[in-house]
Amino acid sequence: FVRGASAFYLDDYEAAEANLLRCVKLNPSYFKAYAILLNVMPRRIDGVKKLSELLERRNAAHWKYTAVGSDGRRGMLDIEGSQLAFMQGDFMKGQKIRQERPICRYLQNQYPVQYDCFETPDFPSKKKESLLVITEDGVGDEVRWSQYFPQLSNHYESVEITCEPRLHSLFVRSFPNITFYPIKRRLMEKVDKQNANPATQVPYFPLARLIDDTLYARLENYSELRLTTDVVRGAWAKQPDGQPLPSGPENVAHLVPEAGRVAQQHKNFEKTAQGKLKVGLLWRSSFVTPRRKKHYLDLTNLTSLLGVKGVQFYSLQSDHSPEDLAICHRFGVEILQDVDLHDDFEEVAAISSALDLVISVNSFVAEMAAAVGTPCWMFGAYNNEVRFRMGGSDGDEDRLSPNVRFLRIDREHGFTGSDRSNQQKVAQMARDQLVDIVGNASKSATGHEMQ
Repeated sequence: FVRGASAFYLDDYEAAEANLLRCVKLNPSYFKAYAILLNVMPRRIDGVKKLSELLERRNAAHWKYTAVGSDGRRGMLDIEGSQLAFMQGDFMKGQKIRQERPICRYLQNQYPVQYDCFETPDFPSKKKESLLVITEDGVGDEVRWSQYFPQLSNHYESVEITCEPRLHSLFVRSFPNITFYPIKRRLMEKVDKQNANPATQVPYFPLARLIDDTLYARLENYSELRLTTDVVRGAWAKQPDGQPLPSGPENVAHLVPEAGRVAQQHKNFEKTAQGKLKVGLLWRSSFVTPRRKKHYLDLTNLTSLLGVKGVQFYSLQSDHSPEDLAICHRFGVEILQDVDLHDDFEEVAAISSALDLVISVNSFVAEMAAAVGTPCWMFGAYNNEVRFRMGGSDGDEDRLSPNVRFLRIDREHGFTGSDRSNQQKVAQMARDQLVDIVGNASKSATGHEMQ
């Protein structure tokens, strides 16, 4: 395992796969190895199929992957199984696996009347009185799944949803028929076994991380309770085949930024862009771990993209390394001044709305740009992101978010090659497409037709 994990982080994927496969052959219950293989095996064209066969052997080797309780749940999150289902295009199965978590079992046991959407995810055909949605994921997921909020008012007289406080004013404006409760989720907090929940009356810690005491006291008053996962399954159940469409969601905006802020950002960009195409750029998240780093790009590998004439780039990073700043200054990438891109989500929405295009890794910034209606190109340099969001589709359109398409380099040979070479390939692809856009715009402005 150590050899395989080390090879993975050192960009030697062949050695990583060989050593980790040997590890799980010797000990099929060495579960940490599967988490890395999930990021290694799908690099190849047949990798998802091979991963499926591997997880079948894992499941057969350990009872916890097959034993279910009386409620039909395993009472655990099989993250590899869930992500594999997404990669295979069975998004509903992937979300249902997420509903096997202990918090879902707890809600069904404690509130069997209000929480009962495991086997039947559909929204009620006859309007119910009230619904509470408990948001459970990070802010990028929260923005993405908010595309389904408008549907809820067709099935419930009253809809209330918890939300990240930084999104509260944006959500209130965008969905005026829904009541939002700003609650700071404690997603990264660990339980203190000596004093499990000293600051809350909520008796179950996974739920205490998502709601406060006031809301907890009212749970029995709602006609129905759903987690975000349950809302997504309900929305997908209405789609053909019960899955997100291969062509992706309809490309419309579902969040409404503050008009005054948008107007001000248009004025700011006019001063620096001077008629050029305004393109926002994000190459990594502000939250980086060794494994998450694989999902992000090194700006040094994107320099071929930065020199496109007729394009003004704007960094959407909330922080920059000295090396990043040096490259930005060298290539004329604008660093937005006096803007808190980490905490001021209203400003992030306004900036995204005022841009012509955003090119980004999978991140909150990409989700926000898409949600306000700005076209977003997502770097497809890393296999896990593309396989997960495309679900086996051969197209470019993201199946999960509107206004997003992937820059794909994997069609012929998968993701073989080093991280650096893949990042350089996707940068060149983005450059070529930007050159075409700028060229077409120039010819259109001078009255020339494209041949």
